[in-house]
Amino acid sequence: EIMPSLVGSEMCIRDSINTGVLLMNLELLRKQLNKQDILNYVNAYKKNLVLFDQDVLTALYGDKAKLVDYRKYNLSERMMNFYNLRNPKSRIDLDWVKKNSVIIHYCGRMKPWNGKYIGCLDCFYRELEE
Repeated sequence: EIMPSLVGSEMCIRDSINTGVLLMNLELLRKQLNKQDILNYVNAYKKNLVLFDQDVLTALYGDKAKLVDYRKYNLSERMMNFYNLRNPKSRIDLDWVKKNSVIIHYCGRMKPWNGKYIGCLDCFYRELEE
């Protein structure tokens, strides 16, 4: 079922499936994926799509996805900052990240390997680089 109300909505932003980190049941996906549904959706909403792949995946398959804790499996600098703004009494710091996070996601334009990264999570990349 297509969920067009998600495109550009607060729910799409808040609960969007981040396509940078995915674990997929490929056998089931191959059975359920309909290329024409994807093309129809893109053609109908192409002017509203902001994060193309994420918007399409969320709208067409969001109700079939199991979202996991981003703090553990998809932590980015941006999401850490959002969390800390909303939860000032239980802030995430580097010690927490080292103990609890499994995947650090360097999303956006600023990457630690480009030398223009702003934030503290680049320490994990630097550690691997050494």
